[in-house]
Amino acid sequence: ISMKPVDPWLDYMANEIERLETELKNTYVDEYSQSSVDSYNTKVENVKTKISLYNIKLEEYNNAIDKYNNILDKNCYK
Repeated sequence: ISMKPVDPWLDYMANEIERLETELKNTYVDEYSQSSVDSYNTKVENVKTKISLYNIKLEEYNNAIDKYNNILDKNCYK
């Protein structure tokens, strides 16, 4: 039984989320401009969606690690 190496997608998404969060912090929003507010809100929703997807994939990967560790515990450490 072998375990896949860390999914490069997880690393990529973690970096992408960090980049987008930094971009959001540095975004100027003209509170008197509806298009500026809408644009910012769209960016926020984009980041939230990516975070949610990342968390789902991370949980899947962690579950796979737990399953792998359980197999090792049952079969290799007797």
